Amino acid sequence: MAATTQQNSINVVSELLTWSNDRPLWQRDALRRVIVAGGITTQDLDELEQLCRTQHGVATPGGQALAAVPLAKEHVANCAAAGTEAVSLIALAKPRNVNRLPEDVELTFGPCPGLTIVFGVNGAGKSGYARVLKKACQSRGAPPDILPDAHLPARTGPAAAEIKARHGQTEFTHPWADGLTPHQHLAQVFVFDSATAVNYLTEAGPTTFTPFGLDILAKLSQTCDRIRERLDREKSALENQCQRTAANWGVPAGTPTAQHLTQLSAKTSVLGIEQITAFTAEDEKQRAEIEATLKADPRQKAKATRASADRIEGFVTKAKARMELLCAEVLARMAAQVEADVQADKAAKAFSQHRFPSDALPGTGSDVWKQLWAAAREFSESAAYQGQPFPTTSDEARCVLCQQPLSPEAKDRFAEFQRLMSDQSQRLAAETRASLEKSLAALARQSRLVSEAQAIEADIGETLAASVNAFAVRSDGLLQAMHDHLRKRESIDKQPASFDTAPLANLVQLLRARATREESAVDPAKRSEMQQKLAALQARETASRRKAEVAAHVEVLKRIEKLNACMADVHTRGITLKNGELTEKLVTEAYLARFTEVLRALDLASIAVQIAPIAGKKGETKFGLRLEAATSGTTADLSAIASEGEQRVIALAAFLAELSQACHLSALVFDDPVSSLDHNYRTRVAALLAREAVRRQVIVFTHDLVFLHDLQTAAEEQNVTLTPKTMEWDAKGPGRCHDDLPWDGKRVECRLDELERRQRSVAKACCGPPNREQTREILDVYAHLRGTLECIVEEKILEGGLVRYKNQVKVGKLQALVGFTQAEFDHLANLHNKCSDVIRAHSSAAAKQVSPPSPKDLGEALQATRDLLELIKRRKNPRPPPTPSS
Repeated sequence: MAATTQQNSINVVSELLTWSNDRPLWQRDALRRVIVAGGITTQDLDELEQLCRTQHGVATPGGQALAAVPLAKEHVANCAAAGTEAVSLIALAKPRNVNRLPEDVELTFGPCPGLTIVFGVNGAGKSGYARVLKKACQSRGAPPDILPDAHLPARTGPAAAEIKARHGQTEFTHPWADGLTPHQHLAQVFVFDSATAVNYLTEAGPTTFTPFGLDILAKLSQTCDRIRERLDREKSALENQCQRTAANWGVPAGTPTAQHLTQLSAKTSVLGIEQITAFTAEDEKQRAEIEATLKADPRQKAKATRASADRIEGFVTKAKARMELLCAEVLARMAAQVEADVQADKAAKAFSQHRFPSDALPGTGSDVWKQLWAAAREFSESAAYQGQPFPTTSDEARCVLCQQPLSPEAKDRFAEFQRLMSDQSQRLAAETRASLEKSLAALARQSRLVSEAQAIEADIGETLAASVNAFAVRSDGLLQAMHDHLRKRESIDKQPASFDTAPLANLVQLLRARATREESAVDPAKRSEMQQKLAALQARETASRRKAEVAAHVEVLKRIEKLNACMADVHTRGITLKNGELTEKLVTEAYLARFTEVLRALDLASIAVQIAPIAGKKGETKFGLRLEAATSGTTADLSAIASEGEQRVIALAAFLAELSQACHLSALVFDDPVSSLDHNYRTRVAALLAREAVRRQVIVFTHDLVFLHDLQTAAEEQNVTLTPKTMEWDAKGPGRCHDDLPWDGKRVECRLDELERRQRSVAKACCGPPNREQTREILDVYAHLRGTLECIVEEKILEGGLVRYKNQVKVGKLQALVGFTQAEFDHLANLHNKCSDVIRAHSSAAAKQVSPPSPKDLGEALQATRDLLELIKRRKNPRPPPTPSS
């Protein structure tokens, strides 16, 4: 196919690079792995699953933290635009840990365009080089394992080599190592080997293949499916766990809490969980009350509740009275009373000082005495001498205390006492004392609040009971202190006792309301309402005990939601759509025409095949290699019908057809491309590869000498630059290359050049009769000379009309036999007989005894061979007769 067609064809992998920019990050990493390594391993799958999970915050616990390496330009083969400059190989050197190849070997390649043939017998080391190129370049099929030399101690490190190449006119050296990303330009080099052939015929199903690029999406789709299966297993397990948990909440159905629990989701917040599972002390108290109400006689329960309210209300009333009694104003007034009594008493004492008789009894005029005087006055005026002023001192009057007649001295003393007691200060002192005594009496009449507080402890609960008791103790203490201060007429400096009765008042209202509800429990409708309320409270109480389980359930729901996000990332619809789009672009008429063209060039006449679309799995489009004449519905595999050689021809056609989609003319590498092919197909494949070598670099590894001759002939016919390489062992191991063809592949002149070089070498070393080693070398040269004489017959006399290792007789070349002279025949026969005699090719008892040849003899034989060649050339190209001189 013309280069222009290739350069205008679609670059599939480049389009995948652009398309991947909108794909999830883990899919971009997966595409990189598929393109670089050719597939997804189990380890890759584990890592890609972890990347997918990590992106949505649902990584496997304890899993390795990974960073995605998305597909980029340097990972992609053919990622440049159409018209990309070709990549050709210069050399592969310094192999390390590559089979048995020594580290100092190097394989160089011929120019671009041109054909490089690397020939070597089995085990010569070709596979080591080919395996490195397959991993470093672009190839179908599973990448090969490159192992170190098994005969040496274990080596560390991966297989590695130095690859020299050219991109356009720019040379570069890539330090390739197994497992690392290959150089982006090397990815433009395509490699075909047995695994590639198998891939076209057997990958993902017998007799089907996916054009290069489309198989990438198929593998990505398969990876999505495998990861989805893993995610789905965990998701299903979590959903089953959620179902079991929801079935065992133990919450009464129909309650608000039960409804909330059924509505739990990944969006439920911590606050939402708190609200669903909240159960306060007030809720617990209400639940207990309703339970008690429903169990007891509603009327009796209401009566008991009202009794509690009455007791609390009574305490509130007494507390308010106590606070009024001990308020700041009352305290101030009582302090004033004490102060007034003290001052009045001082004034009375100051007035009466020194007025009582000196012989008066001790204590006369004191408070006790004044009390005695007041008592005497009251007795006289109310009983003994009613209607008469006190003290009564008439002649008949007697002392109201001792009831003895009053002497004149007693009458005078009574009169004196009366004057003293009638003094204003004395009267005022008496009044203040009376007021003080009244206050004392009022204080004495107050009951103790501590006992009242203890009486309502069961009604008000611990919290309120503590504050109520504290107030009761303080107010009782303050009351006692006030009483003591008044009695002792001491100053009062106590703070008033205060207490907030609002909580108790509110509790009274609640209790009275509860009593009303309790009475309403007699009503069936009200009782049902209470039962529903009780069920709701019991549900909330149950949920509060399972708060941790509710929180854990929400976390599971969140994980399921994240897994759903992961599942969205493994959906393959977008992959399938892109695959269909690329299929329309890739499988063009040119692609199908190229396949047909290659099959025609290879002359596959034994079986007729065609490429046809085959329904594949989602995300992939397959093309089957089918029999053209197959009956509709035939399901027989082509691999079961076609021979191994026919399968190789078909795979080679598919490979070259795919090249029609490339946007460049980079190198092609063929590792033993004619395995299982007969001589007819070898010739055609050689011609096909030589035609490719006209416009690009083609490198062929082969051990087939017949195929080697076919490639030589095809290269000559196409006028292609041929670079032969021969690979063999040396003292260090396999893989040593020579810039030449093997002996059986060389032309006559090249053979003579080499034989003459060897003759000169042995002649120089031989100072006398040749020794055993020199004789062996001389005999070996004679043996090769004998074969060279046979090649003279093939190449020079028959002009290639009949050649060993070639599969045809060229009748047209027989015209070269005309003019073959007796002299030429005698010359050739003598040389051939001499060689045969020397090497004893037919040893027997009657064989002629031949003396060991000398280097001189060998030199003469070689010169005679040169003379023969000249004789034949002069015959075939006679010189024109000299022009007569004038």
